[in-house]
Amino acid sequence: MPNGRAIALQLHEEGIQKVDSFLTSVCNARRLSADEVQAYAGRFLKVGWELHVETPVALRRLHVLLDGESPFSLPRFFLADRPKFLTWPHIEEDGLLCLLADSKAARFKHPAEMVGELLGDAYRLICASESGENQSDFRTEFYSYWNRSLEGDSEKILSLLKPDGRSRLVKIWRGKTQPIVGETEEQIISWLRHRYGEQSQFDTTDTACLLWLPEALLPEQYPKTAGDLYRLAETVEGGKELLQRFNELGTNPFYFILGAESGNGPCLAGVKTRKVSNTDIRGKRRDHSLDGFRPGKVPKFLMTQRLFSDANPSSRIKVERVLPWELFADEWDARYGSPRNIYHVRSIDRGVALETFARTKSGGWSPKIKQAIEEAGRFAEHLDYD
Repeated sequence: MPNGRAIALQLHEEGIQKVDSFLTSVCNARRLSADEVQAYAGRFLKVGWELHVETPVALRRLHVLLDGESPFSLPRFFLADRPKFLTWPHIEEDGLLCLLADSKAARFKHPAEMVGELLGDAYRLICASESGENQSDFRTEFYSYWNRSLEGDSEKILSLLKPDGRSRLVKIWRGKTQPIVGETEEQIISWLRHRYGEQSQFDTTDTACLLWLPEALLPEQYPKTAGDLYRLAETVEGGKELLQRFNELGTNPFYFILGAESGNGPCLAGVKTRKVSNTDIRGKRRDHSLDGFRPGKVPKFLMTQRLFSDANPSSRIKVERVLPWELFADEWDARYGSPRNIYHVRSIDRGVALETFARTKSGGWSPKIKQAIEEAGRFAEHLDYD
């Protein structure tokens, strides 16, 4: 009786032969060299082909690759001559096309037909990208695209804000590694003390600015300077006046939260900008926002324009939403008693609290409770706070 591994290996080899026959005879494809296949690092691909696809705009090179699980896994399509990342949606950094058909199950008995079907999907995606027809997908999936090109160890902001469509000044606790934004200083300090216990640094907060935009941004609109933020504020009702107040109350570096509705619900993104000071020939720091005026005499509108100008760089930050502790504190006490200060290390979801944090049969706490609470602390972006 043949074993499963031998059967899978036979199907794998037969599948490669069928795909090779289809692509070389029907699509005039060439087989990729081992080095070309291995160039797609981290994908664990085994074999591939290159074919030319003629669209209404250009003749493009498309790579079709199979991994070691083929024909039980779907083939992957990579656009070899592509624009830079985030010019077109649904194309990853290495050119992988994210096709709608990726959710389909592989038909292991018909690998060549599966490649042909997906090839049609790849062609339609490329054409839609060339024409700009699918640019709105950047807005629909704003949160995902905003975070894709950030540095792996970049700063991250936790948010207790309610995404209700209002631009306003909010509060931020900067911390050493992870800022936290919320509606009030009391809300943030309460959350921190429940999360980490009573600590001396949980005392005061600074001011941050939440700009709720008319629509989610396209990648080309992502702010690169403080001047970009100023121009975004001009698209918001009362935005310029809000920046003027922020200029008076905020401190360097300045934190912004950008909010907007996307196709997947409200989303939040963070931006940090700082006032750049130069050094004169005597080695003294010079604040150019005061040029032409004595200290305290610069008109407020002009100070705001100078502070949020293209001369001051900005950096993008990921924002993760968490739920305020107070929503479930009383329910936790009523159901489980008092040990929440020991175990309750993050804000938690009501369903998770009821289903996960139960006592064992012996009456003690589950040994996995601490890990479960940690994992429950962060929430999907679509959740509302009401």
